[in-house]
Amino acid sequence: MKRGFTICSDLPLASRWLVIFITLLSASAMAQPYNSNNSVFQVDEKKGCAPLTILVTAPGCTAINPCTINYGDGTPVVQNSFLHTYNNPGVYILNLQPTGSAADQITITVDQNIQPNFEIYACSASGVRVQVTDNNYDQYKIDFENDNTPEFTLPGPSPLTPSHTYTPGTYTIAVRGQDLASALNNCTPRTQSFTTLPFLPAPSINTLTSIDAANVTLDFTTAVNIQYRMEISVNGGPFQVYKTLFGVNTLAVTDLKLDENLYCFRLGAYSPCNGVSSYSTTICTNRLVVTAQSDVITVTSNAGSGIVNY
Repeated sequence: MKRGFTICSDLPLASRWLVIFITLLSASAMAQPYNSNNSVFQVDEKKGCAPLTILVTAPGCTAINPCTINYGDGTPVVQNSFLHTYNNPGVYILNLQPTGSAADQITITVDQNIQPNFEIYACSASGVRVQVTDNNYDQYKIDFENDNTPEFTLPGPSPLTPSHTYTPGTYTIAVRGQDLASALNNCTPRTQSFTTLPFLPAPSINTLTSIDAANVTLDFTTAVNIQYRMEISVNGGPFQVYKTLFGVNTLAVTDLKLDENLYCFRLGAYSPCNGVSSYSTTICTNRLVVTAQSDVITVTSNAGSGIVNY
């Protein structure tokens, strides 16, 4: 069941992207059908993903005066056969010659049928946000219900990241790519399953491993379809976002000064719909402090749990 949706964006120019894109989309939708170079015939489609089926309309082609058609893809030349399927990607010259008249042409472009990549970010309260990471198409249709009625059409690549709210349950999200230049919407969508969450479970950092005096690695346990943020604190200062993570369970942190500073880390399960995080427990590096008192050297340790090889 659909409950509502919004567009979330972190960029101030996102609305301008959308206005420009809608203008281009409206202009491209008005061109069909498509005339040949000299308007001898028309085709219903001239660009799309493989396999692309087109229909030729040629009023001058009759049983008495047939037309010879070469579809340009290596298939046999035919007469008055007006429905044709291009099975392979490529650019083809369709040539039609009426009996006793000059031939005419049109270019047919068949694109590779690529299922676009996208990431699903779970939100609390059964929300979700989608980030399209593909850059093969001019636009992307986001179908949160997988019912062939997309809720959003986005320019690509785009800073826009649509969000949607479900009732609790498991759903299939589909993303289909399409080119603007008179392209048919026949490319195969990529689909992914998504199960809603009432809240985002807090992650856990398992180990912090010191590689040398400047580098550490963190290993942690995460869940699918959740975006994470690793945060760092230096010498007890405020936590700051070090890196946003998705689909990984280890992170290398470089260019530290472990001999001089105490570094603490926490991992947050980030809900992009409301900006709230659920945090792991904090884990810190081990800084040794050496002091001398009355000819006695004292070594104390600022240690965090889970530290190895320091």
